Amino acid sequence: MVKRKVQVWVYFRNSESLVYSFLILKTRPDRGGFWQPVTGGVEKKESLPEAALREAQEETGIAFQEVPQAIEHQFEFESRGERVTESGFSLKMTAPGGVGALPSVKLDAKEHVEYRWVTAREAFKAVGHSSNAAMLKVLLTRLAKQ
Repeated sequence: MVKRKVQVWVYFRNSESLVYSFLILKTRPDRGGFWQPVTGGVEKKESLPEAALREAQEETGIAFQEVPQAIEHQFEFESRGERVTESGFSLKMTAPGGVGALPSVKLDAKEHVEYRWVTAREAFKAVGHSSNAAMLKVLLTRLAKQ
C-alpha cells in the first residue's frame, strides 16, 4: 500500500513590486531541522485538495480564503520502509493589513520552530529536499504563464 502525502507551497504576491514570496517552515531538530513548504499526510476518505487545505491551516494557523490548486506534479519516495506518493499544491494568500504586508503565521510547535517568507531564489537555497525544489520549479513555470 502506498501512503499519500501533500506538499503545499503557500505564496503571496506583492501588489506593488509584483514579487512572489513563498512560505517555508523549519522542522523541529528532532524532525530533521530542515526547511520545507507545508507538508503532511492524507487522512482516510480525504481528497488531496482537502488534505492540502487542512495541512496548510494546521501548520500555519491561517484561515485561507483561496482553494488549493494542484501543481500537477508528484513524486514517490520511500520513508521508514513505506512507499509514499507526494502530490503538489499551491495556495495563494491575500495581504491582511494593506499593500506589501506579509501574512503572520502561527506555527504548530509540535512540528516547526521557525518560518520565513522568502523569494523563490531564497527558497531554492533553503529547502532541505530536492523534491521540494522540483515542486517549486513546476509552480514557478505555472505562475509565469498567468
